[in-house]
Amino acid sequence: MAPAAREYHEFYRGIRHSGLRGAVAAVAILAIYFGLAAVMGGWVVPAIVAAGFPEARLPLSFLTIAAVLPFVFLVQRIAFGVRGRWLHAVTGRFRWGVAGRAALLVAPAFALLGALDWMLDGAPSPPAVSAAMAAAILLALLLAPLQSMAEEYLFRGLLTRSVATWFGPSIVSLAMSLLITAVLFAAFHGTADPWRLAFYLAFGVAASLVTWRTGGLESASVMHAANNLAAIVVTVWLGGDHRVADPEAAGSPRQLLGIAVCAIVTAGIWVVSSRAGDQRRTDERAV
Repeated sequence: MAPAAREYHEFYRGIRHSGLRGAVAAVAILAIYFGLAAVMGGWVVPAIVAAGFPEARLPLSFLTIAAVLPFVFLVQRIAFGVRGRWLHAVTGRFRWGVAGRAALLVAPAFALLGALDWMLDGAPSPPAVSAAMAAAILLALLLAPLQSMAEEYLFRGLLTRSVATWFGPSIVSLAMSLLITAVLFAAFHGTADPWRLAFYLAFGVAASLVTWRTGGLESASVMHAANNLAAIVVTVWLGGDHRVADPEAAGSPRQLLGIAVCAIVTAGIWVVSSRAGDQRRTDERAV
């Protein structure tokens, strides 16, 4: 049971043996994710691609990540005894109004970023799209919001709260959980390119700040989905390359545009959330 008046990242503090539980939860959810990734990446995806459906690689990679989402809720319940609804926000529910306000800010911003990518690539004409590729793109677009939500609930939700149990003062636990999860988030994408790593680190920090300021995961999930949807359009259809899901792809100073957009939308969400008076602390006991 978590006490009242806790900010989002502090939610597990006050639960008996929360530090140990946090360590167990972090290890468990990462083991589950890598187990799913090993099965999908080592067997399912290669088998489907080898069967003559190379277009399925992207949507299946999204499905692999999306599949971890129910396990995030399950691990929270088992490790901390906290009901799943308290993972969404400090209010114990998903706040559609908060998500909607964020969408009005981030959708145009990341659409503009995608358009700039396309122009910087020389505004290439879209390639001919086969029925299989069209189906794969549509499936990827449908799965991208779930995949984005899964990553946010994993990194800015369960892992952030688990890491925060290891540190004392609220500001220290916030800073350390933000730093550690941002590094894990960047490493999670499997690239060694410094430009792309810089973008993932910046995005992780931005998503953590947005989550803390709004008291929940709604805005960060919408921001993540907007980025990924723009990347799908640019990468798969329009032929852009700087945010392609391939970890071997080379980055460039172009990532600075993405970092700037992250900073701008974070500031925008911060201001809008302040004016809207979004709840940032629990006001009842979470069971």
